[in-house]
Amino acid sequence: MTTRAPFRPRRRFSPPPTRSELLWDGVDFDGTICNNSGPPDFQPLEPIWDNVKKIQRLVDDGRKIWIFTARPWADYELIEAYLNHYGIPFHGIVCGKLLVARLFDDRAFNAALEDWSACNPG
Repeated sequence: MTTRAPFRPRRRFSPPPTRSELLWDGVDFDGTICNNSGPPDFQPLEPIWDNVKKIQRLVDDGRKIWIFTARPWADYELIEAYLNHYGIPFHGIVCGKLLVARLFDDRAFNAALEDWSACNPG
């Protein structure tokens, strides 16, 4: 049986200062991270390595990457396993839309751009 340390009151919580910029970036799964096999099962194919390198550069610059997709939540584990298998960095996966400063998607900022960090959300 483990015992917990006795409760010790700490100083009052003080929230961190508001960031001057949003550090989260959203990257679409299908068509940006990888292509898929199409109907009926939409299995993810080999990663689009040029875009994976761009994701890694964003992470190296301190960005937090959220993978988003129009896929159903039933595909969450498939997407997570795929990203982990190929070593693609991410902080979370969302099936649907999310609040991000920049959106890297085959239908938003052009995923084919050489340098994603040059995209300005303003």
